[in-house]
Amino acid sequence: MMTHADVSVNEWPRGLFGGFFSRVVAFWIDQALVSALRAIVLFTFDYLSLSSGVSGGMTFIVKSLIVVSYFTVVTFITNGWTVGKALMGLRTIALDGRSLSLTTALVREGVGKMILMHFPFLGLIVLFSEQRENFMDFFTDTRVVSERRLALIDCWQATEGKENQS
Repeated sequence: MMTHADVSVNEWPRGLFGGFFSRVVAFWIDQALVSALRAIVLFTFDYLSLSSGVSGGMTFIVKSLIVVSYFTVVTFITNGWTVGKALMGLRTIALDGRSLSLTTALVREGVGKMILMHFPFLGLIVLFSEQRENFMDFFTDTRVVSERRLALIDCWQATEGKENQS
């Protein structure tokens, strides 16, 4: 019996890749978590410091480190999921089928999200690219897939295989 894993990612139909709107919602969910983390960390810094507050430059650095750390670490540890992606049924995969490396997670998720937050129009590339790639997928040989659609394909193929054997 053949599954989606038996076919090269480059041959998958466009519908198996994560769509624009589900990715945006996943990003918003993750941004809500990141915002909460930033608030906690900045409040803690402010509370523990003897000065009247955290300087603007330091605030930017702390906020950036939290964004990069969240997206990189969570994606690496879970091999392609963030909380938002998991809730939306999406996952980042490597084209070669291997687990995502820490470097890949850092470049795609950490650096990529920082760029995307400053240049959100780059997110529109997903709408027009063949496999719904975002701009960082081209540099990291990754794609975002719909786990639910992959599971449906595998289930359908398993059912077809049983019917053909009968």
